[in-house]
Amino acid sequence: MSRKKYVLTALAMLLCGGSVSLQQEVGQEQVKQEEQTKDLTKEVPQAFEQACEMLLNFVTSPNFITDTCLGRIAQELDMDLETVRFQMIAHSERLLNAQEMDKEFVSILMSEKTKEMGQPEVLGTNWSMEECQEYMNTEDGRLQLQICREYGMDPYLLFALEKTESGLNHEDFVGTKDPFGNTLYAIGITQQEKTNFYTKTASKEEKKSKPDRKGYNYVTKQTDAIPRLVDLLSDFEINSRLGVMELTNALKSSDLTVDYALDIYNKGKVGADRFRDHGIVSGNPNYVNDVYENLVVPYLIFQTGDEQLTAMVVANSEKYQVTKLSSTEQDAIRATLQTIQELLNQSIQNDLEEGISRKQFILK
Repeated sequence: MSRKKYVLTALAMLLCGGSVSLQQEVGQEQVKQEEQTKDLTKEVPQAFEQACEMLLNFVTSPNFITDTCLGRIAQELDMDLETVRFQMIAHSERLLNAQEMDKEFVSILMSEKTKEMGQPEVLGTNWSMEECQEYMNTEDGRLQLQICREYGMDPYLLFALEKTESGLNHEDFVGTKDPFGNTLYAIGITQQEKTNFYTKTASKEEKKSKPDRKGYNYVTKQTDAIPRLVDLLSDFEINSRLGVMELTNALKSSDLTVDYALDIYNKGKVGADRFRDHGIVSGNPNYVNDVYENLVVPYLIFQTGDEQLTAMVVANSEKYQVTKLSSTEQDAIRATLQTIQELLNQSIQNDLEEGISRKQFILK
């Protein structure tokens, strides 16, 4: 396919809202290319042609900041540069609206990368993406998204874990009894074990044996510390932070091997090793499977350094380290995408007002 047709397909996706797989569109076009003698650009209105030309100039500018940045991302994720460019164009609006553009872009690319990969059969069988997003839009969900951003945690993994641990219901696990009258040994949405915390009357020796739980905050660039006082567990935000810190530490101990990290969270490091190496059961032997049933994505993205993201495929724990976008790179990408959006919005509107629907226009 010529580069002009390649970019034109991306523009067509923008007009359709990106509902069709970009690679599928390219594949279909390649199959039809020999049969189709009609040039796609012949019946394209002049304004749309201008948008196409602008994109062509963008993707053929080797010294342009955006192009250099995309080349690095393509190499780090072991993806084709054309695909990376393509995905950026097709998801321009989503990227412009993202709170963290680099994480959003890596998410878009990992979604494309994992499409053809085999995934655990249980993945997302107990919870849907729609249900997960519904929780994200609650007050509690938004607070936890911010906490995940601060500590570099993938929110989908946290929510899957909490769905397994407490059904995302903090209040049912606060106090001394659960809703069924059973004694509570773990507290709150992240089910923090009470035995790992001390009371106000604890001895100095016990307090010393249970040091503050810590986590590096990528927003403040400081290490946060929370005392392991059992009375704090009833607070939703503190409970959430403690859970994220615990899960982050488990991921570090497991070298970002998610199934191992989940066993550590459930059984402790010693218990996880005994279970995995010798089959000695402590905690829930099906814990990883249970969490995967509530995990609605086949990949995870963690911040693992001030300037580094790590993307991981759930099925095989394959990891990709991606350099975060600098402010200059983000500004360059944003300026490019804004120009594309503005040109499309302004130029295509005239044709739409003349009665040509977006889909009709593309299907000409």
